[in-house]
Amino acid sequence: MSAVDNKGNCYIFALKHNKGVEGLQKRLKFKAHQKFILKCRYSPDSTLLSTASADQTAKIWRTADLSDLNSLSQTIESDKKSNKQLNGAHNWPKVDSILPAVELKDPNQRWVWDLGFSADSQFIITGSSDNNARLWNVFSGDVKREYSGHQKAITALAFSDALV
Repeated sequence: MSAVDNKGNCYIFALKHNKGVEGLQKRLKFKAHQKFILKCRYSPDSTLLSTASADQTAKIWRTADLSDLNSLSQTIESDKKSNKQLNGAHNWPKVDSILPAVELKDPNQRWVWDLGFSADSQFIITGSSDNNARLWNVFSGDVKREYSGHQKAITALAFSDALV
């Protein structure tokens, strides 16, 4: 599970089966953007995590890379705090510099409010304050299609390309 905040941080949690809130385990905190993060979403195949931000970008992170960083940060943190639990109120395993797999940025793009993955996790669509939605290739970061014509910012979207 992931959550984001208005300071540009992304938080990764692990969930223990049938444990409710008590089953949440803090895994990793990292600085994903320099401004508000407005949305985070996993790809259908769970290999990617995307974030959308007021810094006029969307970023895509490989979940395998985040898992590797989580292991590294927990080792570092456990060495530093051998007698403290990582589940304390302010004790998060942190990594200071993480680079995204892909940064989605267009020169005309403004705040990126929402995003959604295609069913095959190959494409992502974003909605922005510049009144446009864009379909991006997840791996290259290229815009494949731009949808214009909205009169105001696109602050929410739903995307489904699955065959019924």
